[in-house]
Amino acid sequence: ELVKALQGQEVVISTVGGEGLATNFDSTLAKAAIDAGVKWFIPSEFGIDTSHPAAVNNPVLASKIAVANLLRENQSRIAHT
Repeated sequence: ELVKALQGQEVVISTVGGEGLATNFDSTLAKAAIDAGVKWFIPSEFGIDTSHPAAVNNPVLASKIAVANLLRENQSRIAHT
């Protein structure tokens, strides 16, 4: 249903936080956006540089890092900021 809801959208801006991060909903949203053919995805990464070496060891950021990695792995299918 989520893929269907995102079809035809140009951009998805994720503002997932709190419980959504704890349940990896941001990964679900990113995967659905890729499958739906969304052109651009802006992950819920506000104020945090997940590429910083200190972020890798922070379990609170694991979900955000997973989304960043997913988007990099699929950059031929979806652009991201």
